[in-house]
Amino acid sequence: MKMRASLDLFGGLISLFYPPLCAICSASVSGKEYLCAECEAKAPRIVPPFCAKCSEPFAGAIDGMFTCGNCSHQTLHFEAAVAVYHSRGMVRQLIHEFKYRNQIHLRHVIAKWLCAALTDSRLRQQQFDIIVPVPLHPARKRQRGFNQAAVLAEVVSARTTVRIHSALERVRFTTTQTAFDR
Repeated sequence: MKMRASLDLFGGLISLFYPPLCAICSASVSGKEYLCAECEAKAPRIVPPFCAKCSEPFAGAIDGMFTCGNCSHQTLHFEAAVAVYHSRGMVRQLIHEFKYRNQIHLRHVIAKWLCAALTDSRLRQQQFDIIVPVPLHPARKRQRGFNQAAVLAEVVSARTTVRIHSALERVRFTTTQTAFDR
């Protein structure tokens, strides 16, 4: 009981000097939130209809599952790429702040979005044994200061109780994927 009271007092002092603010607009938020309700509502969520394979949304009156023209004529070696949000606007801004500007506290928002993807009907019935974060090359890790995939994996693992396993090794330095087209 004393420990809890001490933590509450410490948290209160911290918030006195560093009040919790929205990561986008700097509006006041509760201590465990990182986005205000307005900014959270502005995140471009992907809603049906969308491609069952790549999650690309389409406007129009399409009923049920379908595969888009980009995916239907390709041999893809995965069942589905599930996305809950478009990587545009404030979502892209948050991801870039986290990934390239060491705003590691944003891992909680992004992990929340990743966990939301697990409620997608294409994944809901799946049983996951492990989370495998993709490693960075040591030079890229020195440049960034951390492996964003590993950091996100830790938070998602804690929220889902799926354990993390480092099963991959990066053996060569590759060009950043941001330089590639679709």
